[in-house]
Amino acid sequence: METTPGRDSAPLRALTGRGRSWLGTRSIRQLGVIAFLAALLVSGLFGGLEQAPADPPKAVVAEQPVTTGPLVLTVAKAKHGTDLAVPGIGKTPGRYLLLAVDAKVVGDEPLEPQVLKESVRLEDAPGLVSGTHTERPAQEEPAPYVINVLDGGPVDWLAPGIPYQLAMVWEQQPGAPLPQELTVQVRDLTHRPDSITQQLSWRDPVVVARGRLPLSELGPA
Repeated sequence: METTPGRDSAPLRALTGRGRSWLGTRSIRQLGVIAFLAALLVSGLFGGLEQAPADPPKAVVAEQPVTTGPLVLTVAKAKHGTDLAVPGIGKTPGRYLLLAVDAKVVGDEPLEPQVLKESVRLEDAPGLVSGTHTERPAQEEPAPYVINVLDGGPVDWLAPGIPYQLAMVWEQQPGAPLPQELTVQVRDLTHRPDSITQQLSWRDPVVVARGRLPLSELGPA
């Protein structure tokens, strides 16, 4: 900032002088609190203090398990088709994209299906839609529909100690191009309380593994 020639900067000198005088009367503990609050303010205004770069994601390899915070996940294969032959889910006018995934809960508490849906996602798959049998493109990253392969029903909760064979299903809108392969993300989640409600849940997904799987047509088991 430029100063006007001849203008007395006494108000600024007085302000900084009072600041130095006030700080000089504070205890070490009080100064520590002041420094913490200043760092918190800078974090809120400018996006946070600089953090160490995260480790690059590992490779997703078919049939190789990836351990996250809540789950051990093994992506086996990628398929596509128009009919899943599952009760309650009819043919689609577009196309289903499917991942065969084995899952097992790491801890001792059951997990809601949303945790699984947040843990595996497709990256840059064209023409994904929200919901089922709709031509409306997804406005946000769509979560998969999860089917228990053993009974063909939806997954409610994942119990600890039980291995699950699952189909994770996304739907493409009619006319969307068929990809030759699917780029798969496996994401870690952190178990922490909500900053407002303090309710514990799995949140803050971070990609820890990424890989491409060849896509083949869905056929008889």
